[in-house]
Amino acid sequence: MLNKSRILPLLATFALQGCLSVGPDFKTPDVGAPASYLPQGEIAPSEARYAAGLPSGAWWTAFRSSALNSSIEKALTNSPTIAEAEARLRSVAASYRAVRGENLPNVDMTGSRGRERINFASFGFPEAPPLEVDRYSVGGTIRYDLDIFGGGRRNDEAAQANLNAESNRAAAARLSLAGNVVLQALEIASLQSQIKAAQEVIAADNETLSLAEKAVKLGSQPDVSTLVPGAQLAQDEAALPPLKRRLSEARNAFAALLGEAPGKAVIPNFTLADFQAPTDVPLVLPSELVRRRPDIVAAEQSLNASVALIGVREADLYPKIALTGNITNLSDAFRDTFNYAASGWRYGADLSAPIFHGGALRARVGVAKADAEAAAARYNQTVLRAFVEVADAMSALTYDTETLTAQRRALAVAQSNFDARKRLFELGRGEILDTLDALRQANIARRATAAADGERLKSLAKLYAATATIDTGTGSKKPTT
Repeated sequence: MLNKSRILPLLATFALQGCLSVGPDFKTPDVGAPASYLPQGEIAPSEARYAAGLPSGAWWTAFRSSALNSSIEKALTNSPTIAEAEARLRSVAASYRAVRGENLPNVDMTGSRGRERINFASFGFPEAPPLEVDRYSVGGTIRYDLDIFGGGRRNDEAAQANLNAESNRAAAARLSLAGNVVLQALEIASLQSQIKAAQEVIAADNETLSLAEKAVKLGSQPDVSTLVPGAQLAQDEAALPPLKRRLSEARNAFAALLGEAPGKAVIPNFTLADFQAPTDVPLVLPSELVRRRPDIVAAEQSLNASVALIGVREADLYPKIALTGNITNLSDAFRDTFNYAASGWRYGADLSAPIFHGGALRARVGVAKADAEAAAARYNQTVLRAFVEVADAMSALTYDTETLTAQRRALAVAQSNFDARKRLFELGRGEILDTLDALRQANIARRATAAADGERLKSLAKLYAATATIDTGTGSKKPTT
């Protein structure tokens, strides 16, 4: 049978060796990542390919736009969103250092100077007059919690996990900002092309109306001949202001992403010609996305912190032992304050154990367990959302490619029709109104093609952004503090 006098030394040995930590140990949840992002039966876009061990980096450079690259660099430097994320990261890093410091021996110094009145009557000497003396004291204390049941170690684990989570949130904020800049730049470029095509349609409408008016004046056509081209012109002109409004809003949103007010920002005049569509989009495997996408890693580390806090709360249910020592020098003359003869000291081990707290300690364990379950649900939701984002981007790219191909065919047919009508008119065998209408149809097809081209480029950007990752190990590597 174990001798009771040896229990405390044994527990101290466990603490020093780090063998005893109450609470569950964290394990990365197995989400059962699928082999493919898309449901069975759906075909992945031809541009996408799986590639294991992809390096992290500036994926937006694949669009080969120097104006885009410089804009993203500016946004990452000036954005208030990034500044806030980095400030939060510094705050959490400081909190982590504070937690680590609490697990080390605490040493404090004390000192005082005062004057004291001693009333001898209170000690049974009524005849003795009161005495006033100076008091000088200086001393120090040291305390070290042996952390027998690992509450301090679990708290350190939680703080480390919170720091890793915040580091990944900051990385996710940077990737999100870069993705938004790319999408907004492509929106500006697409609207520029659509506005140009709409203006060409309006110019063709004006020519048609002008010719119709001349025909009416010459008497070769009735007055009603101008109604149809006039109505068509009004309709096409009405379509232009909404495009310009969207372009203005896109520019203002782009300025905000750069961290500047719209009236101050210098925004590149993006066009679709400024971007080169990547023909090869390397994607991480779903199982690797779970380990490397920063928002997923952040959710995993938040879950780790929540699990560790269960151990912190469970350790509160058990006794605590701390090694303490203090020394105090007390004298009525300053010159004698640092003499050993004026000193008093104490050292030993302090034991505290909870007896009755009205169920509060057990309740806090229950709170920590419920918080961990909620963190696990958030982790699963984050993973699920990531898979959906990738699947949506892949499907959008497939269908946008089909749409762009169809629009290009429609444009080719409309352009061929216009070329044929133009040749007939030049040969004197065609009508100018038919020629101008064919030109208008070609311009309409050109606008639709520009819109489809912009949407496909945005789908490519969304696919890159949805699978953007960080270096393996970021979630578990201890940052420099």
